[in-house]
Amino acid sequence: MSDIKLIDQARDVAAADCMNALGFKTWTAGTIRTWDPGEYREHDFFDYIDPAVAAESGYPRQAEVKDVSSTFAGTKHEPTAEERKAYEGSASKTAEGRTIPAGGCARHADEKLYGQQKKLPADPRALAVASRSRALGDSRVRAALASWQSCVRKAGVTAYQHPVTAQNDPKWQSRTQGTPASDEEKRIAALDAKCQDEVNLVGVYKAVRAAYEQRLLEENQSKFAETKAIVDVWTKNAAAILKSG
Repeated sequence: MSDIKLIDQARDVAAADCMNALGFKTWTAGTIRTWDPGEYREHDFFDYIDPAVAAESGYPRQAEVKDVSSTFAGTKHEPTAEERKAYEGSASKTAEGRTIPAGGCARHADEKLYGQQKKLPADPRALAVASRSRALGDSRVRAALASWQSCVRKAGVTAYQHPVTAQNDPKWQSRTQGTPASDEEKRIAALDAKCQDEVNLVGVYKAVRAAYEQRLLEENQSKFAETKAIVDVWTKNAAAILKSG
């Protein structure tokens, strides 16, 4: 994730360098930011929830990820129409007659960062998603989910067909970390966590997902060496862009 963040930051810096060179001196790396700090937090589909903690505090809420870097803190101004044309490449020259790179500064940044190799033979992020998807479709996980449904229904709760829908109920999904949970959320969270614990939902899911991960690793092993070599070039380019940008 740290490599991906480095690459993403460098892309915006390279685009800003290009925009500045075209005469748009107020353009910064945060004017049009193509990433968000929260994107670099790894997560899984199911993670253990302590029933006692859920009864006391409701569903766990992660702290908001804030970007404190002045370079990426946000937009200093709304891009003008001319700036957007230069950034996106929908014009060939600026109003002052400067030549805009083909595809605009966005593509220029990509070329500076990625060179000719913009795709990975095996992207670990895609394989991680694939392992989660396969695990969810596995009969062992489906059986555990069915047992969870039976457990919550026995307690008189029929509104939720899946733990994810319970945790992401709009009534409390937007609650921030510092805001106390409602009594209803605490009740549902505690029941959800208790039933997950009783049927070992997280344990079954994690074991099944790990097996699919191992299979995907073995199937793509020959591609990973090539992937790593490409990412090493990207990160080297990114570090150079951030140092000079």
